[in-house]
Amino acid sequence: MQTHITASLKNKQHKIHEKAYLFLYEHLPKDYAAPTQEILLKSKIKVSKGVIRNVRNGKTISNIYVLNALLILAKKNKKAKESLEAQLQ
Repeated sequence: MQTHITASLKNKQHKIHEKAYLFLYEHLPKDYAAPTQEILLKSKIKVSKGVIRNVRNGKTISNIYVLNALLILAKKNKKAKESLEAQLQ
């Protein structure tokens, strides 16, 4: 049986994932699998490119480590785009 508290927690988690995927959609580079593997290897986490693509595409949302690595890469890419725009002005 789902209580009001568990429903609220699931709703909050859904909103967090939704924000994360919107950020990824805007800022993740097209060649994200290999750089994401490198980020994860620094933490001694080894995953396949297929798992990374499944998390990126929302087929698997339970691997929080991969999602965090994707967000790190997206943030780096966003900063690089902002830096490029600043250089052009």
